Amino acid sequence: IDLDHPKAPYAARFFLPADTMRTGRVGSPGSHYWYRVPDLTSTIETWRTPDKRMIVEARASGHQTVLPPSIHPDGESYRWESDPWFEPRGMSQQELMARTSCIALTTYLAEVWPSRGGRHDAYLALAGSLLREGPPEAPVISPVWGANGNAEGIIRVLAGLTHDDDGPDARVEEVVPSTIRKIREGRPVQGFPTLARHVREDQGRLIRD
Repeated sequence: IDLDHPKAPYAARFFLPADTMRTGRVGSPGSHYWYRVPDLTSTIETWRTPDKRMIVEARASGHQTVLPPSIHPDGESYRWESDPWFEPRGMSQQELMARTSCIALTTYLAEVWPSRGGRHDAYLALAGSLLREGPPEAPVISPVWGANGNAEGIIRVLAGLTHDDDGPDARVEEVVPSTIRKIREGRPVQGFPTLARHVREDQGRLIRD
């Protein structure tokens, strides 16, 4: 997993297991995580911004990644960030791509997130977007985002990436329980339409995708 965006390594510390082979360099620490994927069917997946900048890339068979002690074109040496040739952890392709998608989502959200007014409403809209599923007349908690604290993880990492004044714990506490309660009671919650008002149309579309 090649973390190209400067904010992506922070998100990776939360979403990718660290007990695996890891490499990087001084100017881009923690930029490569290595895994064994026995059920591999796709050899490359990429996540980009609307203007085509790379956020994160998953590369496998048929593609190359530079290893220590090679030299990057800018003159920096690649280095081990785990023990040299530490055994790559095994993981299914589905799980690894889901975790990598979470890195891409939080990294991009941090890039376009409102810096001042409207952040509380934006967090509420993000929580509703992730947690609510089903038709309007019968909403349910998303089995993907509501399980195992996945929505909480997205909000917690986003608050950390944006150096939120209230802090990750407070942001989770003020939007996640109330959103879950409203969904269970059948009351409306904010979602993608509200979230899209805080960013550009193309940005909102990418976040949803």
